[in-house]
Amino acid sequence: MAPADLAGVWSSPLPVALAGGDGGAYRSDCGYMLAFDRATRAVTLSFGGSTVDGKVNAGLTRIQWSSGAAWTREVVEERRRSVVAEAQPHMLSGRAVDCIVDRINEAVDIPLMSEQAERKFIFEPLMKNVNANLRGALLTFMAEPWVDALRTLLDDAMEHREKTAKIQQILAHHVRAPLVEALNKRIDIPLLTESMEAKLFKPIVQKLLDEVVELSVLGMERHGLV
Repeated sequence: MAPADLAGVWSSPLPVALAGGDGGAYRSDCGYMLAFDRATRAVTLSFGGSTVDGKVNAGLTRIQWSSGAAWTREVVEERRRSVVAEAQPHMLSGRAVDCIVDRINEAVDIPLMSEQAERKFIFEPLMKNVNANLRGALLTFMAEPWVDALRTLLDDAMEHREKTAKIQQILAHHVRAPLVEALNKRIDIPLLTESMEAKLFKPIVQKLLDEVVELSVLGMERHGLV
């Protein structure tokens, strides 16, 4: 469920709270002025005598600025509760599909068709079809645990902690032991036997995998895909 407007807290990377919205005009407590054109999703940020233009994604969760910087809307519990009630039958949520369609529409131009027509009649139906077939296609060349891990990472309705725990469990079953064994064969620690080395590598690998999962989940959330 997409937000109604741009009011809220954004990471820039420092938090920026936008308030207002009347006529597409927003103001932050640090003095930023932001103008938003809902029809085109174009935004203009003003501060002092400087301005920068940008565009908001379809889900109104990410602003990409012409300078290359990006702002992402901070995840709030209200949005999480709203999407929990919505089923996500496929790999991608409806919001993620909208965001991808938006990016495709910006990158691909079909002659003699407007952007609105491209989106409605070509990109949106095609992306929905891709989403419906994505899991089956991935399973033709990926092992099911990795498809499940990717599905979990992309789940819009799953809480951060639950998502992290589920992916950690998958990695614990399919990565931890083989990685400990592989590192033990390649690294020799003086004065320690192989079994002692293995005991040392186990917590190292566990903490490494925990960090990989946490950064992956947090990165996906902050960049507006989930």
